[in-house]
Amino acid sequence: MVDYFNLDKLLNKNVKCFIFDSIPSTNSYLTNLPFSNDIKVCVAKHQTLGKGQHNRKWISKKDSSIIFSIHITLPLKTSLDGLSLMVGLAILETLELYNINKLQLKWPNDIYFGNSKLAGVLIENSLQKEFNSVVIGVGINSKIDSSFDFEVPAVAINQIVDFEVNNLFLTADLINKILEYCDIFTQKGFKFFYKKWNKYDYLLGKKVISKDNEKTIKGKCKGVTNQGLLLITGDFGTKEVYSSNCLSFLLD
Repeated sequence: MVDYFNLDKLLNKNVKCFIFDSIPSTNSYLTNLPFSNDIKVCVAKHQTLGKGQHNRKWISKKDSSIIFSIHITLPLKTSLDGLSLMVGLAILETLELYNINKLQLKWPNDIYFGNSKLAGVLIENSLQKEFNSVVIGVGINSKIDSSFDFEVPAVAINQIVDFEVNNLFLTADLINKILEYCDIFTQKGFKFFYKKWNKYDYLLGKKVISKDNEKTIKGKCKGVTNQGLLLITGDFGTKEVYSSNCLSFLLD
């Protein structure tokens, strides 16, 4: 059982850490704190109301996931386009340092092993006193078994590697890498990262359907732009897609 109470000593920046055995949502906890420019991290062994993208749930049992959220502030002039993709890349590269390999990034906020989801990212933002107040939520399946009932096919670290991973050190390394990349992102935006991201693109070449209020398009994924938008190409040419909410795979 991992003990996170020394986490702050492993972090490269001055970070206020909030550690819980169980909490409804690490994202909600940080969002509800009084605003400040401090970097804050909330880590929990278990979430009872974990949130995913598009109001989905993040399913976990105690000690089955690495669950944390980071609060940072960015200048209002900073474009947040591609932020979730950058965070996904930071997670993937950190996991590779632990020999957790053959991972891919599923636009815009998931890390996949094969055709199963290993990790997800949830970004929530509000405007506060001339700043973007950003909460970055991360969930990584650490240990799961057949008793879990996921909305999509899922995989955990314990099913990928046959050795024990120290979740305290991994969590610290993940937070350090995300904060390092956030500093670069603030200065250079997602365009600094997008070529790296394309190297791990899970959707590249896959046939999809994208629906919005205006029309439905069918085509193949062709990577992302340097602003983090998904590119779909077909008879209509090439279209930029902003949201994954109405995106699904096209069966042959």
